[in-house]
Amino acid sequence: MTDAIEILLEGRPHPTAQKLLAFHRANKTFFLEFAAEFFWLKKRGRPGAAKALLMFFRGAKRWTGVDEFMINDHIFPLLSRICILLYPTLNNATLEIRQCAADDILGTDVVPRGGKKKGMVLRAREATRLELAKLPPAPTPPVLIKRSTRHRTVTAGESAWVLPYIKDLVARSPHPRNRVLKSLLRHARTQPEVLALAERKLPKRPSRLSAIDCLTYGAQTAKRTGHEKRFTLPSKIEGLYCRALIMHNPRFNGWTEFKEDSAGTLRKGRANALLGCTLEPEPINGEPYRRLIWKVAQ
Repeated sequence: MTDAIEILLEGRPHPTAQKLLAFHRANKTFFLEFAAEFFWLKKRGRPGAAKALLMFFRGAKRWTGVDEFMINDHIFPLLSRICILLYPTLNNATLEIRQCAADDILGTDVVPRGGKKKGMVLRAREATRLELAKLPPAPTPPVLIKRSTRHRTVTAGESAWVLPYIKDLVARSPHPRNRVLKSLLRHARTQPEVLALAERKLPKRPSRLSAIDCLTYGAQTAKRTGHEKRFTLPSKIEGLYCRALIMHNPRFNGWTEFKEDSAGTLRKGRANALLGCTLEPEPINGEPYRRLIWKVAQ
């Protein structure tokens, strides 16, 4: 039986919409589990909920068709917006959303929440509102019965290595005065707990891992410690931190995927160019990914 999600996507020929439609048809229970996770995060007022949901998506290895495309920057905004449209109570700025291609596909806009409340919410355009009114009721997601992750703290002594390490990394880079590297240094000075907690997340033995997932865990765990300090993970320094994490733990080099810098005028501002590293031409020693190579001896 055709459900609300299929009806909403069938009339949208955009390749991303059709990819999500095919995935939904092959995994009929995934959307409800995704929505249940969304509701669980909303109930707890979790900061960084979008990254938490993305980590949930990346971890869904049992689903048919979860590949690199399914977890990229195009499919996730579309999936999360459909969830908000079908369950309006989720439209309360739980996710930090920005106008993007998914809004053109669905006929939506990202607008200020209004009043004294902060954040941005999703607003359906007139044609989309009429379309939503004709859809069959969305099924009720299951209620997740699980506890929050135990609040792990990190002492000043345990994170003391972070700032000297990042200082040395920046000093040895080809562009130590670059503003992005200065941002990395400021972050390490004020929030060393993020990288320290990310390192704790690494497995005991080398295996496939996502460096950004470890860092997201570090930032979210730091936020839940009850510390008065504000913890962040700015997108412009994520790639730098990912490389710094692997550089500090070289046994995982070749077990997490890194990409070449994009070409063009912005090349000088990309992570590899800033840190003075590149990638091996091919994976070696039976590792799944190409290793990072630092041009400057560390």
